[in-house]
Amino acid sequence: MASRKLQCCALALLCASFASTACFAQAVRDWRLAAIDAAGLILVGSPVEMQGSLYVPAYEPTTGVELWRTDGTFEGTRLLKDINPGPAHSLPGDLVVFSERLFFRADDGLHGEELWSSDGTGAGTELVQDVFPGAGSSMPIFLTAAPGKLYFNAYAPGSGRELWLYDELTRQTRQLHDIWPGEDSSNPASLTVLGEQIFFKAADPTHGAELWVSDGTDAGTHLAVDLLPGPASSWPTSLSTMSGLLFFRLYDAAWGPRLYMSNGTPEGTALVPGYVPGRATLTWDAPVSNADDSPYANPAGYRIHCWTDERVLSSIAIADPAQTSFVFPDLPPGDYYFAVVAVNSDAAESELSPIVNKRIF
Repeated sequence: MASRKLQCCALALLCASFASTACFAQAVRDWRLAAIDAAGLILVGSPVEMQGSLYVPAYEPTTGVELWRTDGTFEGTRLLKDINPGPAHSLPGDLVVFSERLFFRADDGLHGEELWSSDGTGAGTELVQDVFPGAGSSMPIFLTAAPGKLYFNAYAPGSGRELWLYDELTRQTRQLHDIWPGEDSSNPASLTVLGEQIFFKAADPTHGAELWVSDGTDAGTHLAVDLLPGPASSWPTSLSTMSGLLFFRLYDAAWGPRLYMSNGTPEGTALVPGYVPGRATLTWDAPVSNADDSPYANPAGYRIHCWTDERVLSSIAIADPAQTSFVFPDLPPGDYYFAVVAVNSDAAESELSPIVNKRIF
């Protein structure tokens, strides 16, 4: 006889400052991409939504890899613009929505890989600026939208790879401070917005690769903190924000991975106390009743589900009904989602618990 439906467990994630609820839909492929499949296109990049439509790089033999638009219907799926005409590829990448337009990197066959934008129409899809004039490529990467400004890493002759921005008000594109002077590159990476500022990792000959900050002006682009003083590099990684603070990870040869928090000043930068790298500890309450409020009987254990935005990682069976915690000890940096179900001796499972998530630095 089938047992009664079990109530779901209450699930918690330790280190509550990094925990929040999440939607299981984040792990599910957007249904609108089925129209891309139905049109016979090969998806070659991640989709971005703007004004109810998805924009996605896709391959089709007569146009090559170009940018397509879909509303989820076959009729509403169309080529946005054949930027590099014919079967040649424009290879659109680094898609981001900013100022009610879609910005991305593309190659039209004449200007190399440069910054483009679109209002969602073919006529409104255009080159923003040829940063590396002629057929050479500035290859803009790490496009990051901030209030009023779009930041990115780009190469230009004479200055190498430095921090650039597109200004919403002036509609102009320009390079900010030449962090590593001359042809050498500071190579800004891990661009992360906090309020009106953007933080990033960059290198110069005096400080090595350290944490930098910019407010979108030359004067306001400067070293935020030199955690390993001198030309040696601290290599800050996994930049993230929460509660008005910046969090990032360093690798210390003596101590291993260490998590820091900062308000953007040397005085306001400190180690996060109690940080254990790569660990997520789950705890939950054992069920006491079924969904119809009858007593819960014959417990057999639990099943823990763990996944990321991209894929399901594991489904772990726990055969001890008295166990109400579990530790994932060695998770690589990223966002993880967890849920648990109770299982009784008839192999009946409860509903999925509330989902919790944790960002591993």
